[in-house]
Amino acid sequence: MTDVRFSRVRKAFGPVAALAGLDLEIRSGEFVSLLGPSGSGKSTTLNLLAGLLDADSGDITIGGARVNDLSPDKRDIAMVFQNYALYPHMTVFENLAFPLRARGRAFDETQIKTKVEAAAESLGVAALLARYPKELSGGQQQRIALGRAMVRDPKVFLLDEPLSNLDARLRIRMRRDIKALHDRIKSTIVYVTHDQAEALTMSTRIAVFDQGHLQQYGTPNQIYHRPANMFVANFVGEREINFVNGAIAAKDGKANFVADGLTLNLADEKRWRNLRAGKAVLGIRTEAIKATRDDTGVSAIVEQVELVGPELVVYAAVRSAQLSCRADLNADLKPGDKVRLTFDPAHFHFFEPDGGVSLAGIEA
Repeated sequence: MTDVRFSRVRKAFGPVAALAGLDLEIRSGEFVSLLGPSGSGKSTTLNLLAGLLDADSGDITIGGARVNDLSPDKRDIAMVFQNYALYPHMTVFENLAFPLRARGRAFDETQIKTKVEAAAESLGVAALLARYPKELSGGQQQRIALGRAMVRDPKVFLLDEPLSNLDARLRIRMRRDIKALHDRIKSTIVYVTHDQAEALTMSTRIAVFDQGHLQQYGTPNQIYHRPANMFVANFVGEREINFVNGAIAAKDGKANFVADGLTLNLADEKRWRNLRAGKAVLGIRTEAIKATRDDTGVSAIVEQVELVGPELVVYAAVRSAQLSCRADLNADLKPGDKVRLTFDPAHFHFFEPDGGVSLAGIEA
């Protein structure tokens, strides 16, 4: 078993609590992303697991064994960094073989050759074994860094923002490659990133951090469609979510969300039928609002238009609120145009005005 567990783990740097009592369980074979902005606690969590930092309190276990007092080399983990950390004077083969030739490793040269060639074949770099790092592209260097971790057959892989130095298109390709690698080797992977697209596309589960606290831990579907609070809702997504301050109110016996210039009926969406009356914040993503020139919907004025692939993103004002929404590519909209906005209640999120906690929980 290669499960990982943090139990009430705390870590502070002076007066700043980098982790404030973390409880987190990663099951054997999972791909778990630690997601959050800079300073949120995700890298501290990874470094504590790697043994590069000591916990102030709490327990960290790998495979059921407490590892707090073990040095990094005794934890049977492999770490891949964002800067690759390849040895420039060594060939690709020598870089891959280095962990196997390290002091205390009981591998003969035949075993080393077999392991290196198997890892290189798996990563599609078998033809590069005689080259030096300077002769490789960024994507090839990243594969070598992954291969150097693979040859050790560690219990757990730790990946610290490994794609941050690659260009946007190559990052998308490498996301697929890393996910495919995980599907093949079935190892436990803990992956640190601030890029929510990476976390959503690759992970079994995602742990979202902010200011040293775990905000939500769940599947990509739960994190995106059932955010636990306003921070998660706003941090995860292609662009910032729309937040509208208003209230839940009953009209003709049916629940409605009422705000300045908005009255949105909730009766047709069973998840919202029983919301209690009172102040609330509506969160709704760009893709759940459609701007058209139709005769039905909420009146709005176009303020800005952005071309995003096959669709337009429109920023439209409804009284005091500016909402980002989608429109058809041929809509031919420009600032000042009058439009109508239609909303999809299935994609509404409601939060408490004080504290920002979801009013619906985080059920899948």
